[in-house]
Amino acid sequence: MIQVRERYMERVLLEILHRSRGERLYRTFPQVMVLLSGWSAGPDSTRLILETLREKRVVPHLWTDRRSFPDGSPEPIRCIEGDEGEWLEEAKDSFDFLLLPAPSYSLLSRVIDLDDSHPFVALILWALFSGKPVGVLNTAVDPYHRSWKRAGMDRGSPLLKRELRKKRDALRGYGVSLLEPDEVGEWIQTANSAGKRLVTEEDIRAAASEDGKGVLTVSRQALITPLAADRAEEYGVRIEKR
Repeated sequence: MIQVRERYMERVLLEILHRSRGERLYRTFPQVMVLLSGWSAGPDSTRLILETLREKRVVPHLWTDRRSFPDGSPEPIRCIEGDEGEWLEEAKDSFDFLLLPAPSYSLLSRVIDLDDSHPFVALILWALFSGKPVGVLNTAVDPYHRSWKRAGMDRGSPLLKRELRKKRDALRGYGVSLLEPDEVGEWIQTANSAGKRLVTEEDIRAAASEDGKGVLTVSRQALITPLAADRAEEYGVRIEKR
């Protein structure tokens, strides 16, 4: 009965926090839009990422800029159809994180040149200017990465490699996070927790680890519900305010 009452109080606090701003009620599961483009848009390049997202209880939304897309992805993949401007406006309100597992070279160049004629680029630039987290896999943009050698793609000229490295560094300068595949889950969890104003029991459960050494990073202004504090002690989760 006590837990039911505490869950109810969490719900009331959430409604109070968001009612005045007219925002949607806080969602337990982060929404991640995954943009697939060019030759790298095949399902094999994103399978590991999707598995990681599912383990972290993250909701992925996959979009491609190609009408012809190979089947076999574990998640439904949608293609932009109809009015691109309308799609862009709807997309802005549909995600918390923007992830590009392996963007095409042309897409990278357009982002760096601020060429928003492509809807994906327009969305990426909007996210960066709006402060929404944008991530790119480092394996896709670093020609010196060990994965390129394993794939037999490390034989390019030094100039070609340097030019791609420059694009990678420019992305980082724009505020894009360069991630290893096994860092995606932690990136989402850390950024999602840091921006919250209310820490609930579900946040603690998501941060809990089998070894009892989980860490949840939140903003200094975050409020921690009594039930969340109890669960943190029970699961051995350390809450860090920054």
